[in-house]
Amino acid sequence: MKTSTYHLLTLSLALILITPITAQAFKMVPMSVKVSPSGRGASETFVVDNNAANPIAVEMKVFIRSMTEAGEDILTESKDDFIIFPEQMVVMPGESQSVRLRWIGQEPDKERAYRLVAEQLPLNLEEEVIDGGRINVVFRYVASVYAPEFI
Repeated sequence: MKTSTYHLLTLSLALILITPITAQAFKMVPMSVKVSPSGRGASETFVVDNNAANPIAVEMKVFIRSMTEAGEDILTESKDDFIIFPEQMVVMPGESQSVRLRWIGQEPDKERAYRLVAEQLPLNLEEEVIDGGRINVVFRYVASVYAPEFI
């Protein structure tokens, strides 16, 4: 039993080492913001940086955040409280893309928590065809957005 487990682990490691891995990393800042009902504070700008060698496709969505009694996040897509521009983008290697998030919702009677999710789409934007197996790693950033009780 131990021998077969050892051989399986050895084979898995060998496959990982000989398979080209495309880790197209990006980052997003800031990771936490507060919005206001109007004025300058109603809009926030996020920046998506592509520090990989290949272009990446990214999609942005806003979710209302609530929690279970066990402390687990429940995310429900919010389509009425914010406008995101652009919602989808292709960011070239070494470049950045600004994303505007604007509050358009009603004034909440209590603070609301949201999550802005930037998710890399698993699209192959490379022109080069690579033979053999491939592992495509995609990234997902989750920023906190708070809409305090507007008084």
